[in-house]
Amino acid sequence: MATLLGRTAIICATLAAAGCSSSSGTGVTEGSGVVVTPGLASATTFRAANGAMMGRAEDLARTTDLPVSGTASYSGYLDLSVTPLSVEAFRVLMTADLMADFDASTLSGSFSDPVLTDGNPINGGGQMVGGALSGADITGMIEADLTRDGTDFGIDGTLTGEFRGSGGAMIAGDIAGTLDPAAGTSGTISGHLTAQN
Repeated sequence: MATLLGRTAIICATLAAAGCSSSSGTGVTEGSGVVVTPGLASATTFRAANGAMMGRAEDLARTTDLPVSGTASYSGYLDLSVTPLSVEAFRVLMTADLMADFDASTLSGSFSDPVLTDGNPINGGGQMVGGALSGADITGMIEADLTRDGTDFGIDGTLTGEFRGSGGAMIAGDIAGTLDPAAGTSGTISGHLTAQN
């Protein structure tokens, strides 16, 4: 799994043009000089870093040039649009820490540090379940539990993705699914997962 310093390096790389520089493993130093850890990151910072990473993934071609054994760590963002039936829709970003196991042909990992794009508070996290690798293709389930304004949201999403770039430099995929009514409210979810090695 990626360390906090690793996440800092990723965010700084995506925001280099904005004057971001890494601090000594404690967070992200934005152009204003404010140090922000991933868990407390401003919505603006997260949106910019996520958008930049998605842009890089879009520039890379699908690839089967992948390791035949061993493991590889990927760090990035889970970007979800949540549309409940009973309350206002919202968009949430989470950091993604993933591990591709090329011997077992699996993808595992977790999602944490949720940030609403409107800057309001949200809590929770999630995990990759049943992630499978087949050549360039990646499939799996995204399960997450979030709490916003006292309402619980149980997210069940299906990932359809692929490796992109030489050596499988990046993972990119689409997510579609539903909200589990047993968790508090029904509805639908959609979004994207983007991560880099």
